[in-house]
Amino acid sequence: MTPDLDATLVRIAAEAMPFYRIPGLAIAVVRDGEVVLRRGFGVRDVATGEPVTPATRFAACSLTKAFTAAALGLWVDSGHVRWDTRVRDVLPEFGLADPVAAERCTLRDLLLHLSGLGRHDFVWTAGDRDPAAVLAALPHLPPVREFRDGCAYSNLGYLVAGLVVERLAGRPWVDEVADRLLGPSGMTSAGFAFDRPGDDAWPHVVVDEAPVRARREPIAAAPAGGLVASVDDLARWAVALLEAERAGDTAVVPAAVVQAMTRPHVYAEPPLHPEFGDALHNGLGLWRNGYRGARQWLHTGSWVGWSTILAMLPDHRTGVVVLSNRNASPVPAMLAYAVHDAVLGLEPIDWFGRIAPLREQALAAARDEAAARDAEDAAGAPTARHLHDYAGAYRHAGYGTMQVAVDGDGLAWSFARWSERLRPAGADAFRLPGYADRPFPDHRILSFAADDAGRIDRVEVAFEPDLPAAVFVRVDRS
Repeated sequence: MTPDLDATLVRIAAEAMPFYRIPGLAIAVVRDGEVVLRRGFGVRDVATGEPVTPATRFAACSLTKAFTAAALGLWVDSGHVRWDTRVRDVLPEFGLADPVAAERCTLRDLLLHLSGLGRHDFVWTAGDRDPAAVLAALPHLPPVREFRDGCAYSNLGYLVAGLVVERLAGRPWVDEVADRLLGPSGMTSAGFAFDRPGDDAWPHVVVDEAPVRARREPIAAAPAGGLVASVDDLARWAVALLEAERAGDTAVVPAAVVQAMTRPHVYAEPPLHPEFGDALHNGLGLWRNGYRGARQWLHTGSWVGWSTILAMLPDHRTGVVVLSNRNASPVPAMLAYAVHDAVLGLEPIDWFGRIAPLREQALAAARDEAAARDAEDAAGAPTARHLHDYAGAYRHAGYGTMQVAVDGDGLAWSFARWSERLRPAGADAFRLPGYADRPFPDHRILSFAADDAGRIDRVEVAFEPDLPAAVFVRVDRS
């Protein structure tokens, strides 16, 4: 790497971080098996002003998925299972709403997001269920797509893959990953909890155009997103993947496993930009596409207060990791692609200039959506029922039980670890609040319905736009 690249990254960070209200980020670059650049920008916490360094730990988010795939790959490499081993051959209790899919689903299907299950993230987001309880809920969740009829991104699929690892290893997924991947890769500060106050960043979200602290909580579906690591750690992981073939028998992840992880198994989506080739394809825990004619392995990650990317050009033995403490933004990718441009010797693309105008469009759309939501609620016919008619417990076999109670002149709602007041949103309808600083089913409407006798007996909640509303059936009254 040249001083010119370092200056380019400094310039991009100086321009893009304040524009996107990013408190801090870190970047590391590897080339030919060595770390050639590592740098921190900004602060790890707006409350303390402590600087980000290459040793600062962030939530890696979905960069974790490659570790789960690799952990399974070690068992494939040893001959204990195959990528096409059925999930039920290891986890007999595994089920899906589609019994044929449940019977046929393989480890490969889980990792390629081909189970049809889709997200259903609010089954696990609150963190009130252990993985076994989440597994028991799966048969009660409607699929987003038919089995193997294209990709339907699923964190739950990786949670199940983590349970497969546990069953094979006879110990927790975190221990298996730590002992067989993190330690051998030299990821000495990586772990699965924010338990290093002197090194850990704090997540931030943007409220009224200013970065504010979000809640810092572990991602409950740990095999899908629970890793906590620094760019120093993840640079070593990039080296382990890029150099696997050259390392031979000493490779942390065997070359055959890396090849399986990075093969373009199945079409995922069209390219976001023409520079990314014909399409994005799913590998096992990684994505595969192109960047300006070069092969690229990558994955991104985001959660409340975090945004990450790991992008590698295998034919150039180069990898870039960028971790930031502000929820989803394009800045980590802008920095990664600036490195790619330099490595490829091509005229740099002004990614900031191309993408930045979209931010104001997104902000305007959010303002319009909020105004429309308020207008819709105000225009809705008020309920003619007494509030006590709605009070009670409502159960969904997959999502669990929610409680609705009269609270003064309104209704209170509790579900999993959440408890909130509801806002009237028309006849027999009430709306949840929205929060920027935590995972929450923001602004969802609870639509109550009655039986033939006119008694409220169910409530419907559309948790996700690509799924039918979940119907919670009344199980008692209060």
